[in-house]
Amino acid sequence: MDPLDIVMDEVALEGLDGLTILSLWIRLEKRNPAFPRNLDSNTKEFIWKSLVSNHEVDFYELPQERADVVLVDRFADIDPDTGIQEASRWDRVDSYPVQIVLEDKSGIQGSCVFFKERRKVTPIIRTADLTPCITLEDAFRRWEKLAGD
Repeated sequence: MDPLDIVMDEVALEGLDGLTILSLWIRLEKRNPAFPRNLDSNTKEFIWKSLVSNHEVDFYELPQERADVVLVDRFADIDPDTGIQEASRWDRVDSYPVQIVLEDKSGIQGSCVFFKERRKVTPIIRTADLTPCITLEDAFRRWEKLAGD
């Protein structure tokens, strides 16, 4: 699979909540099958530019910082004797708590905790013709946690 298709899959899987760029790196580093490129600074900048120049991706500033995603192997919690998942191990913080969006004027539906409070910053990130306005490093300086969806 094409690396940029993999990146878009990871972003899209987060739905309306979006994905912070740091959580994207976590997801790509832990991906199975493995992400086919080394996630060095050049690759990360290339991925950033591809996201910024993709008309299907918008960027938002959240009213409060979101915790980085914690990946959970749900099969690790299965009791080997019974084959039953041990629910007691699910005491982790959820980076994506459910907040249903049903009554949006434009017909958007899904789950997003800060759907009404988030602020669209796409025009700060890129121009109308999809030209990047800021680098990945600049984005980190401006927004420590940046979510895109």
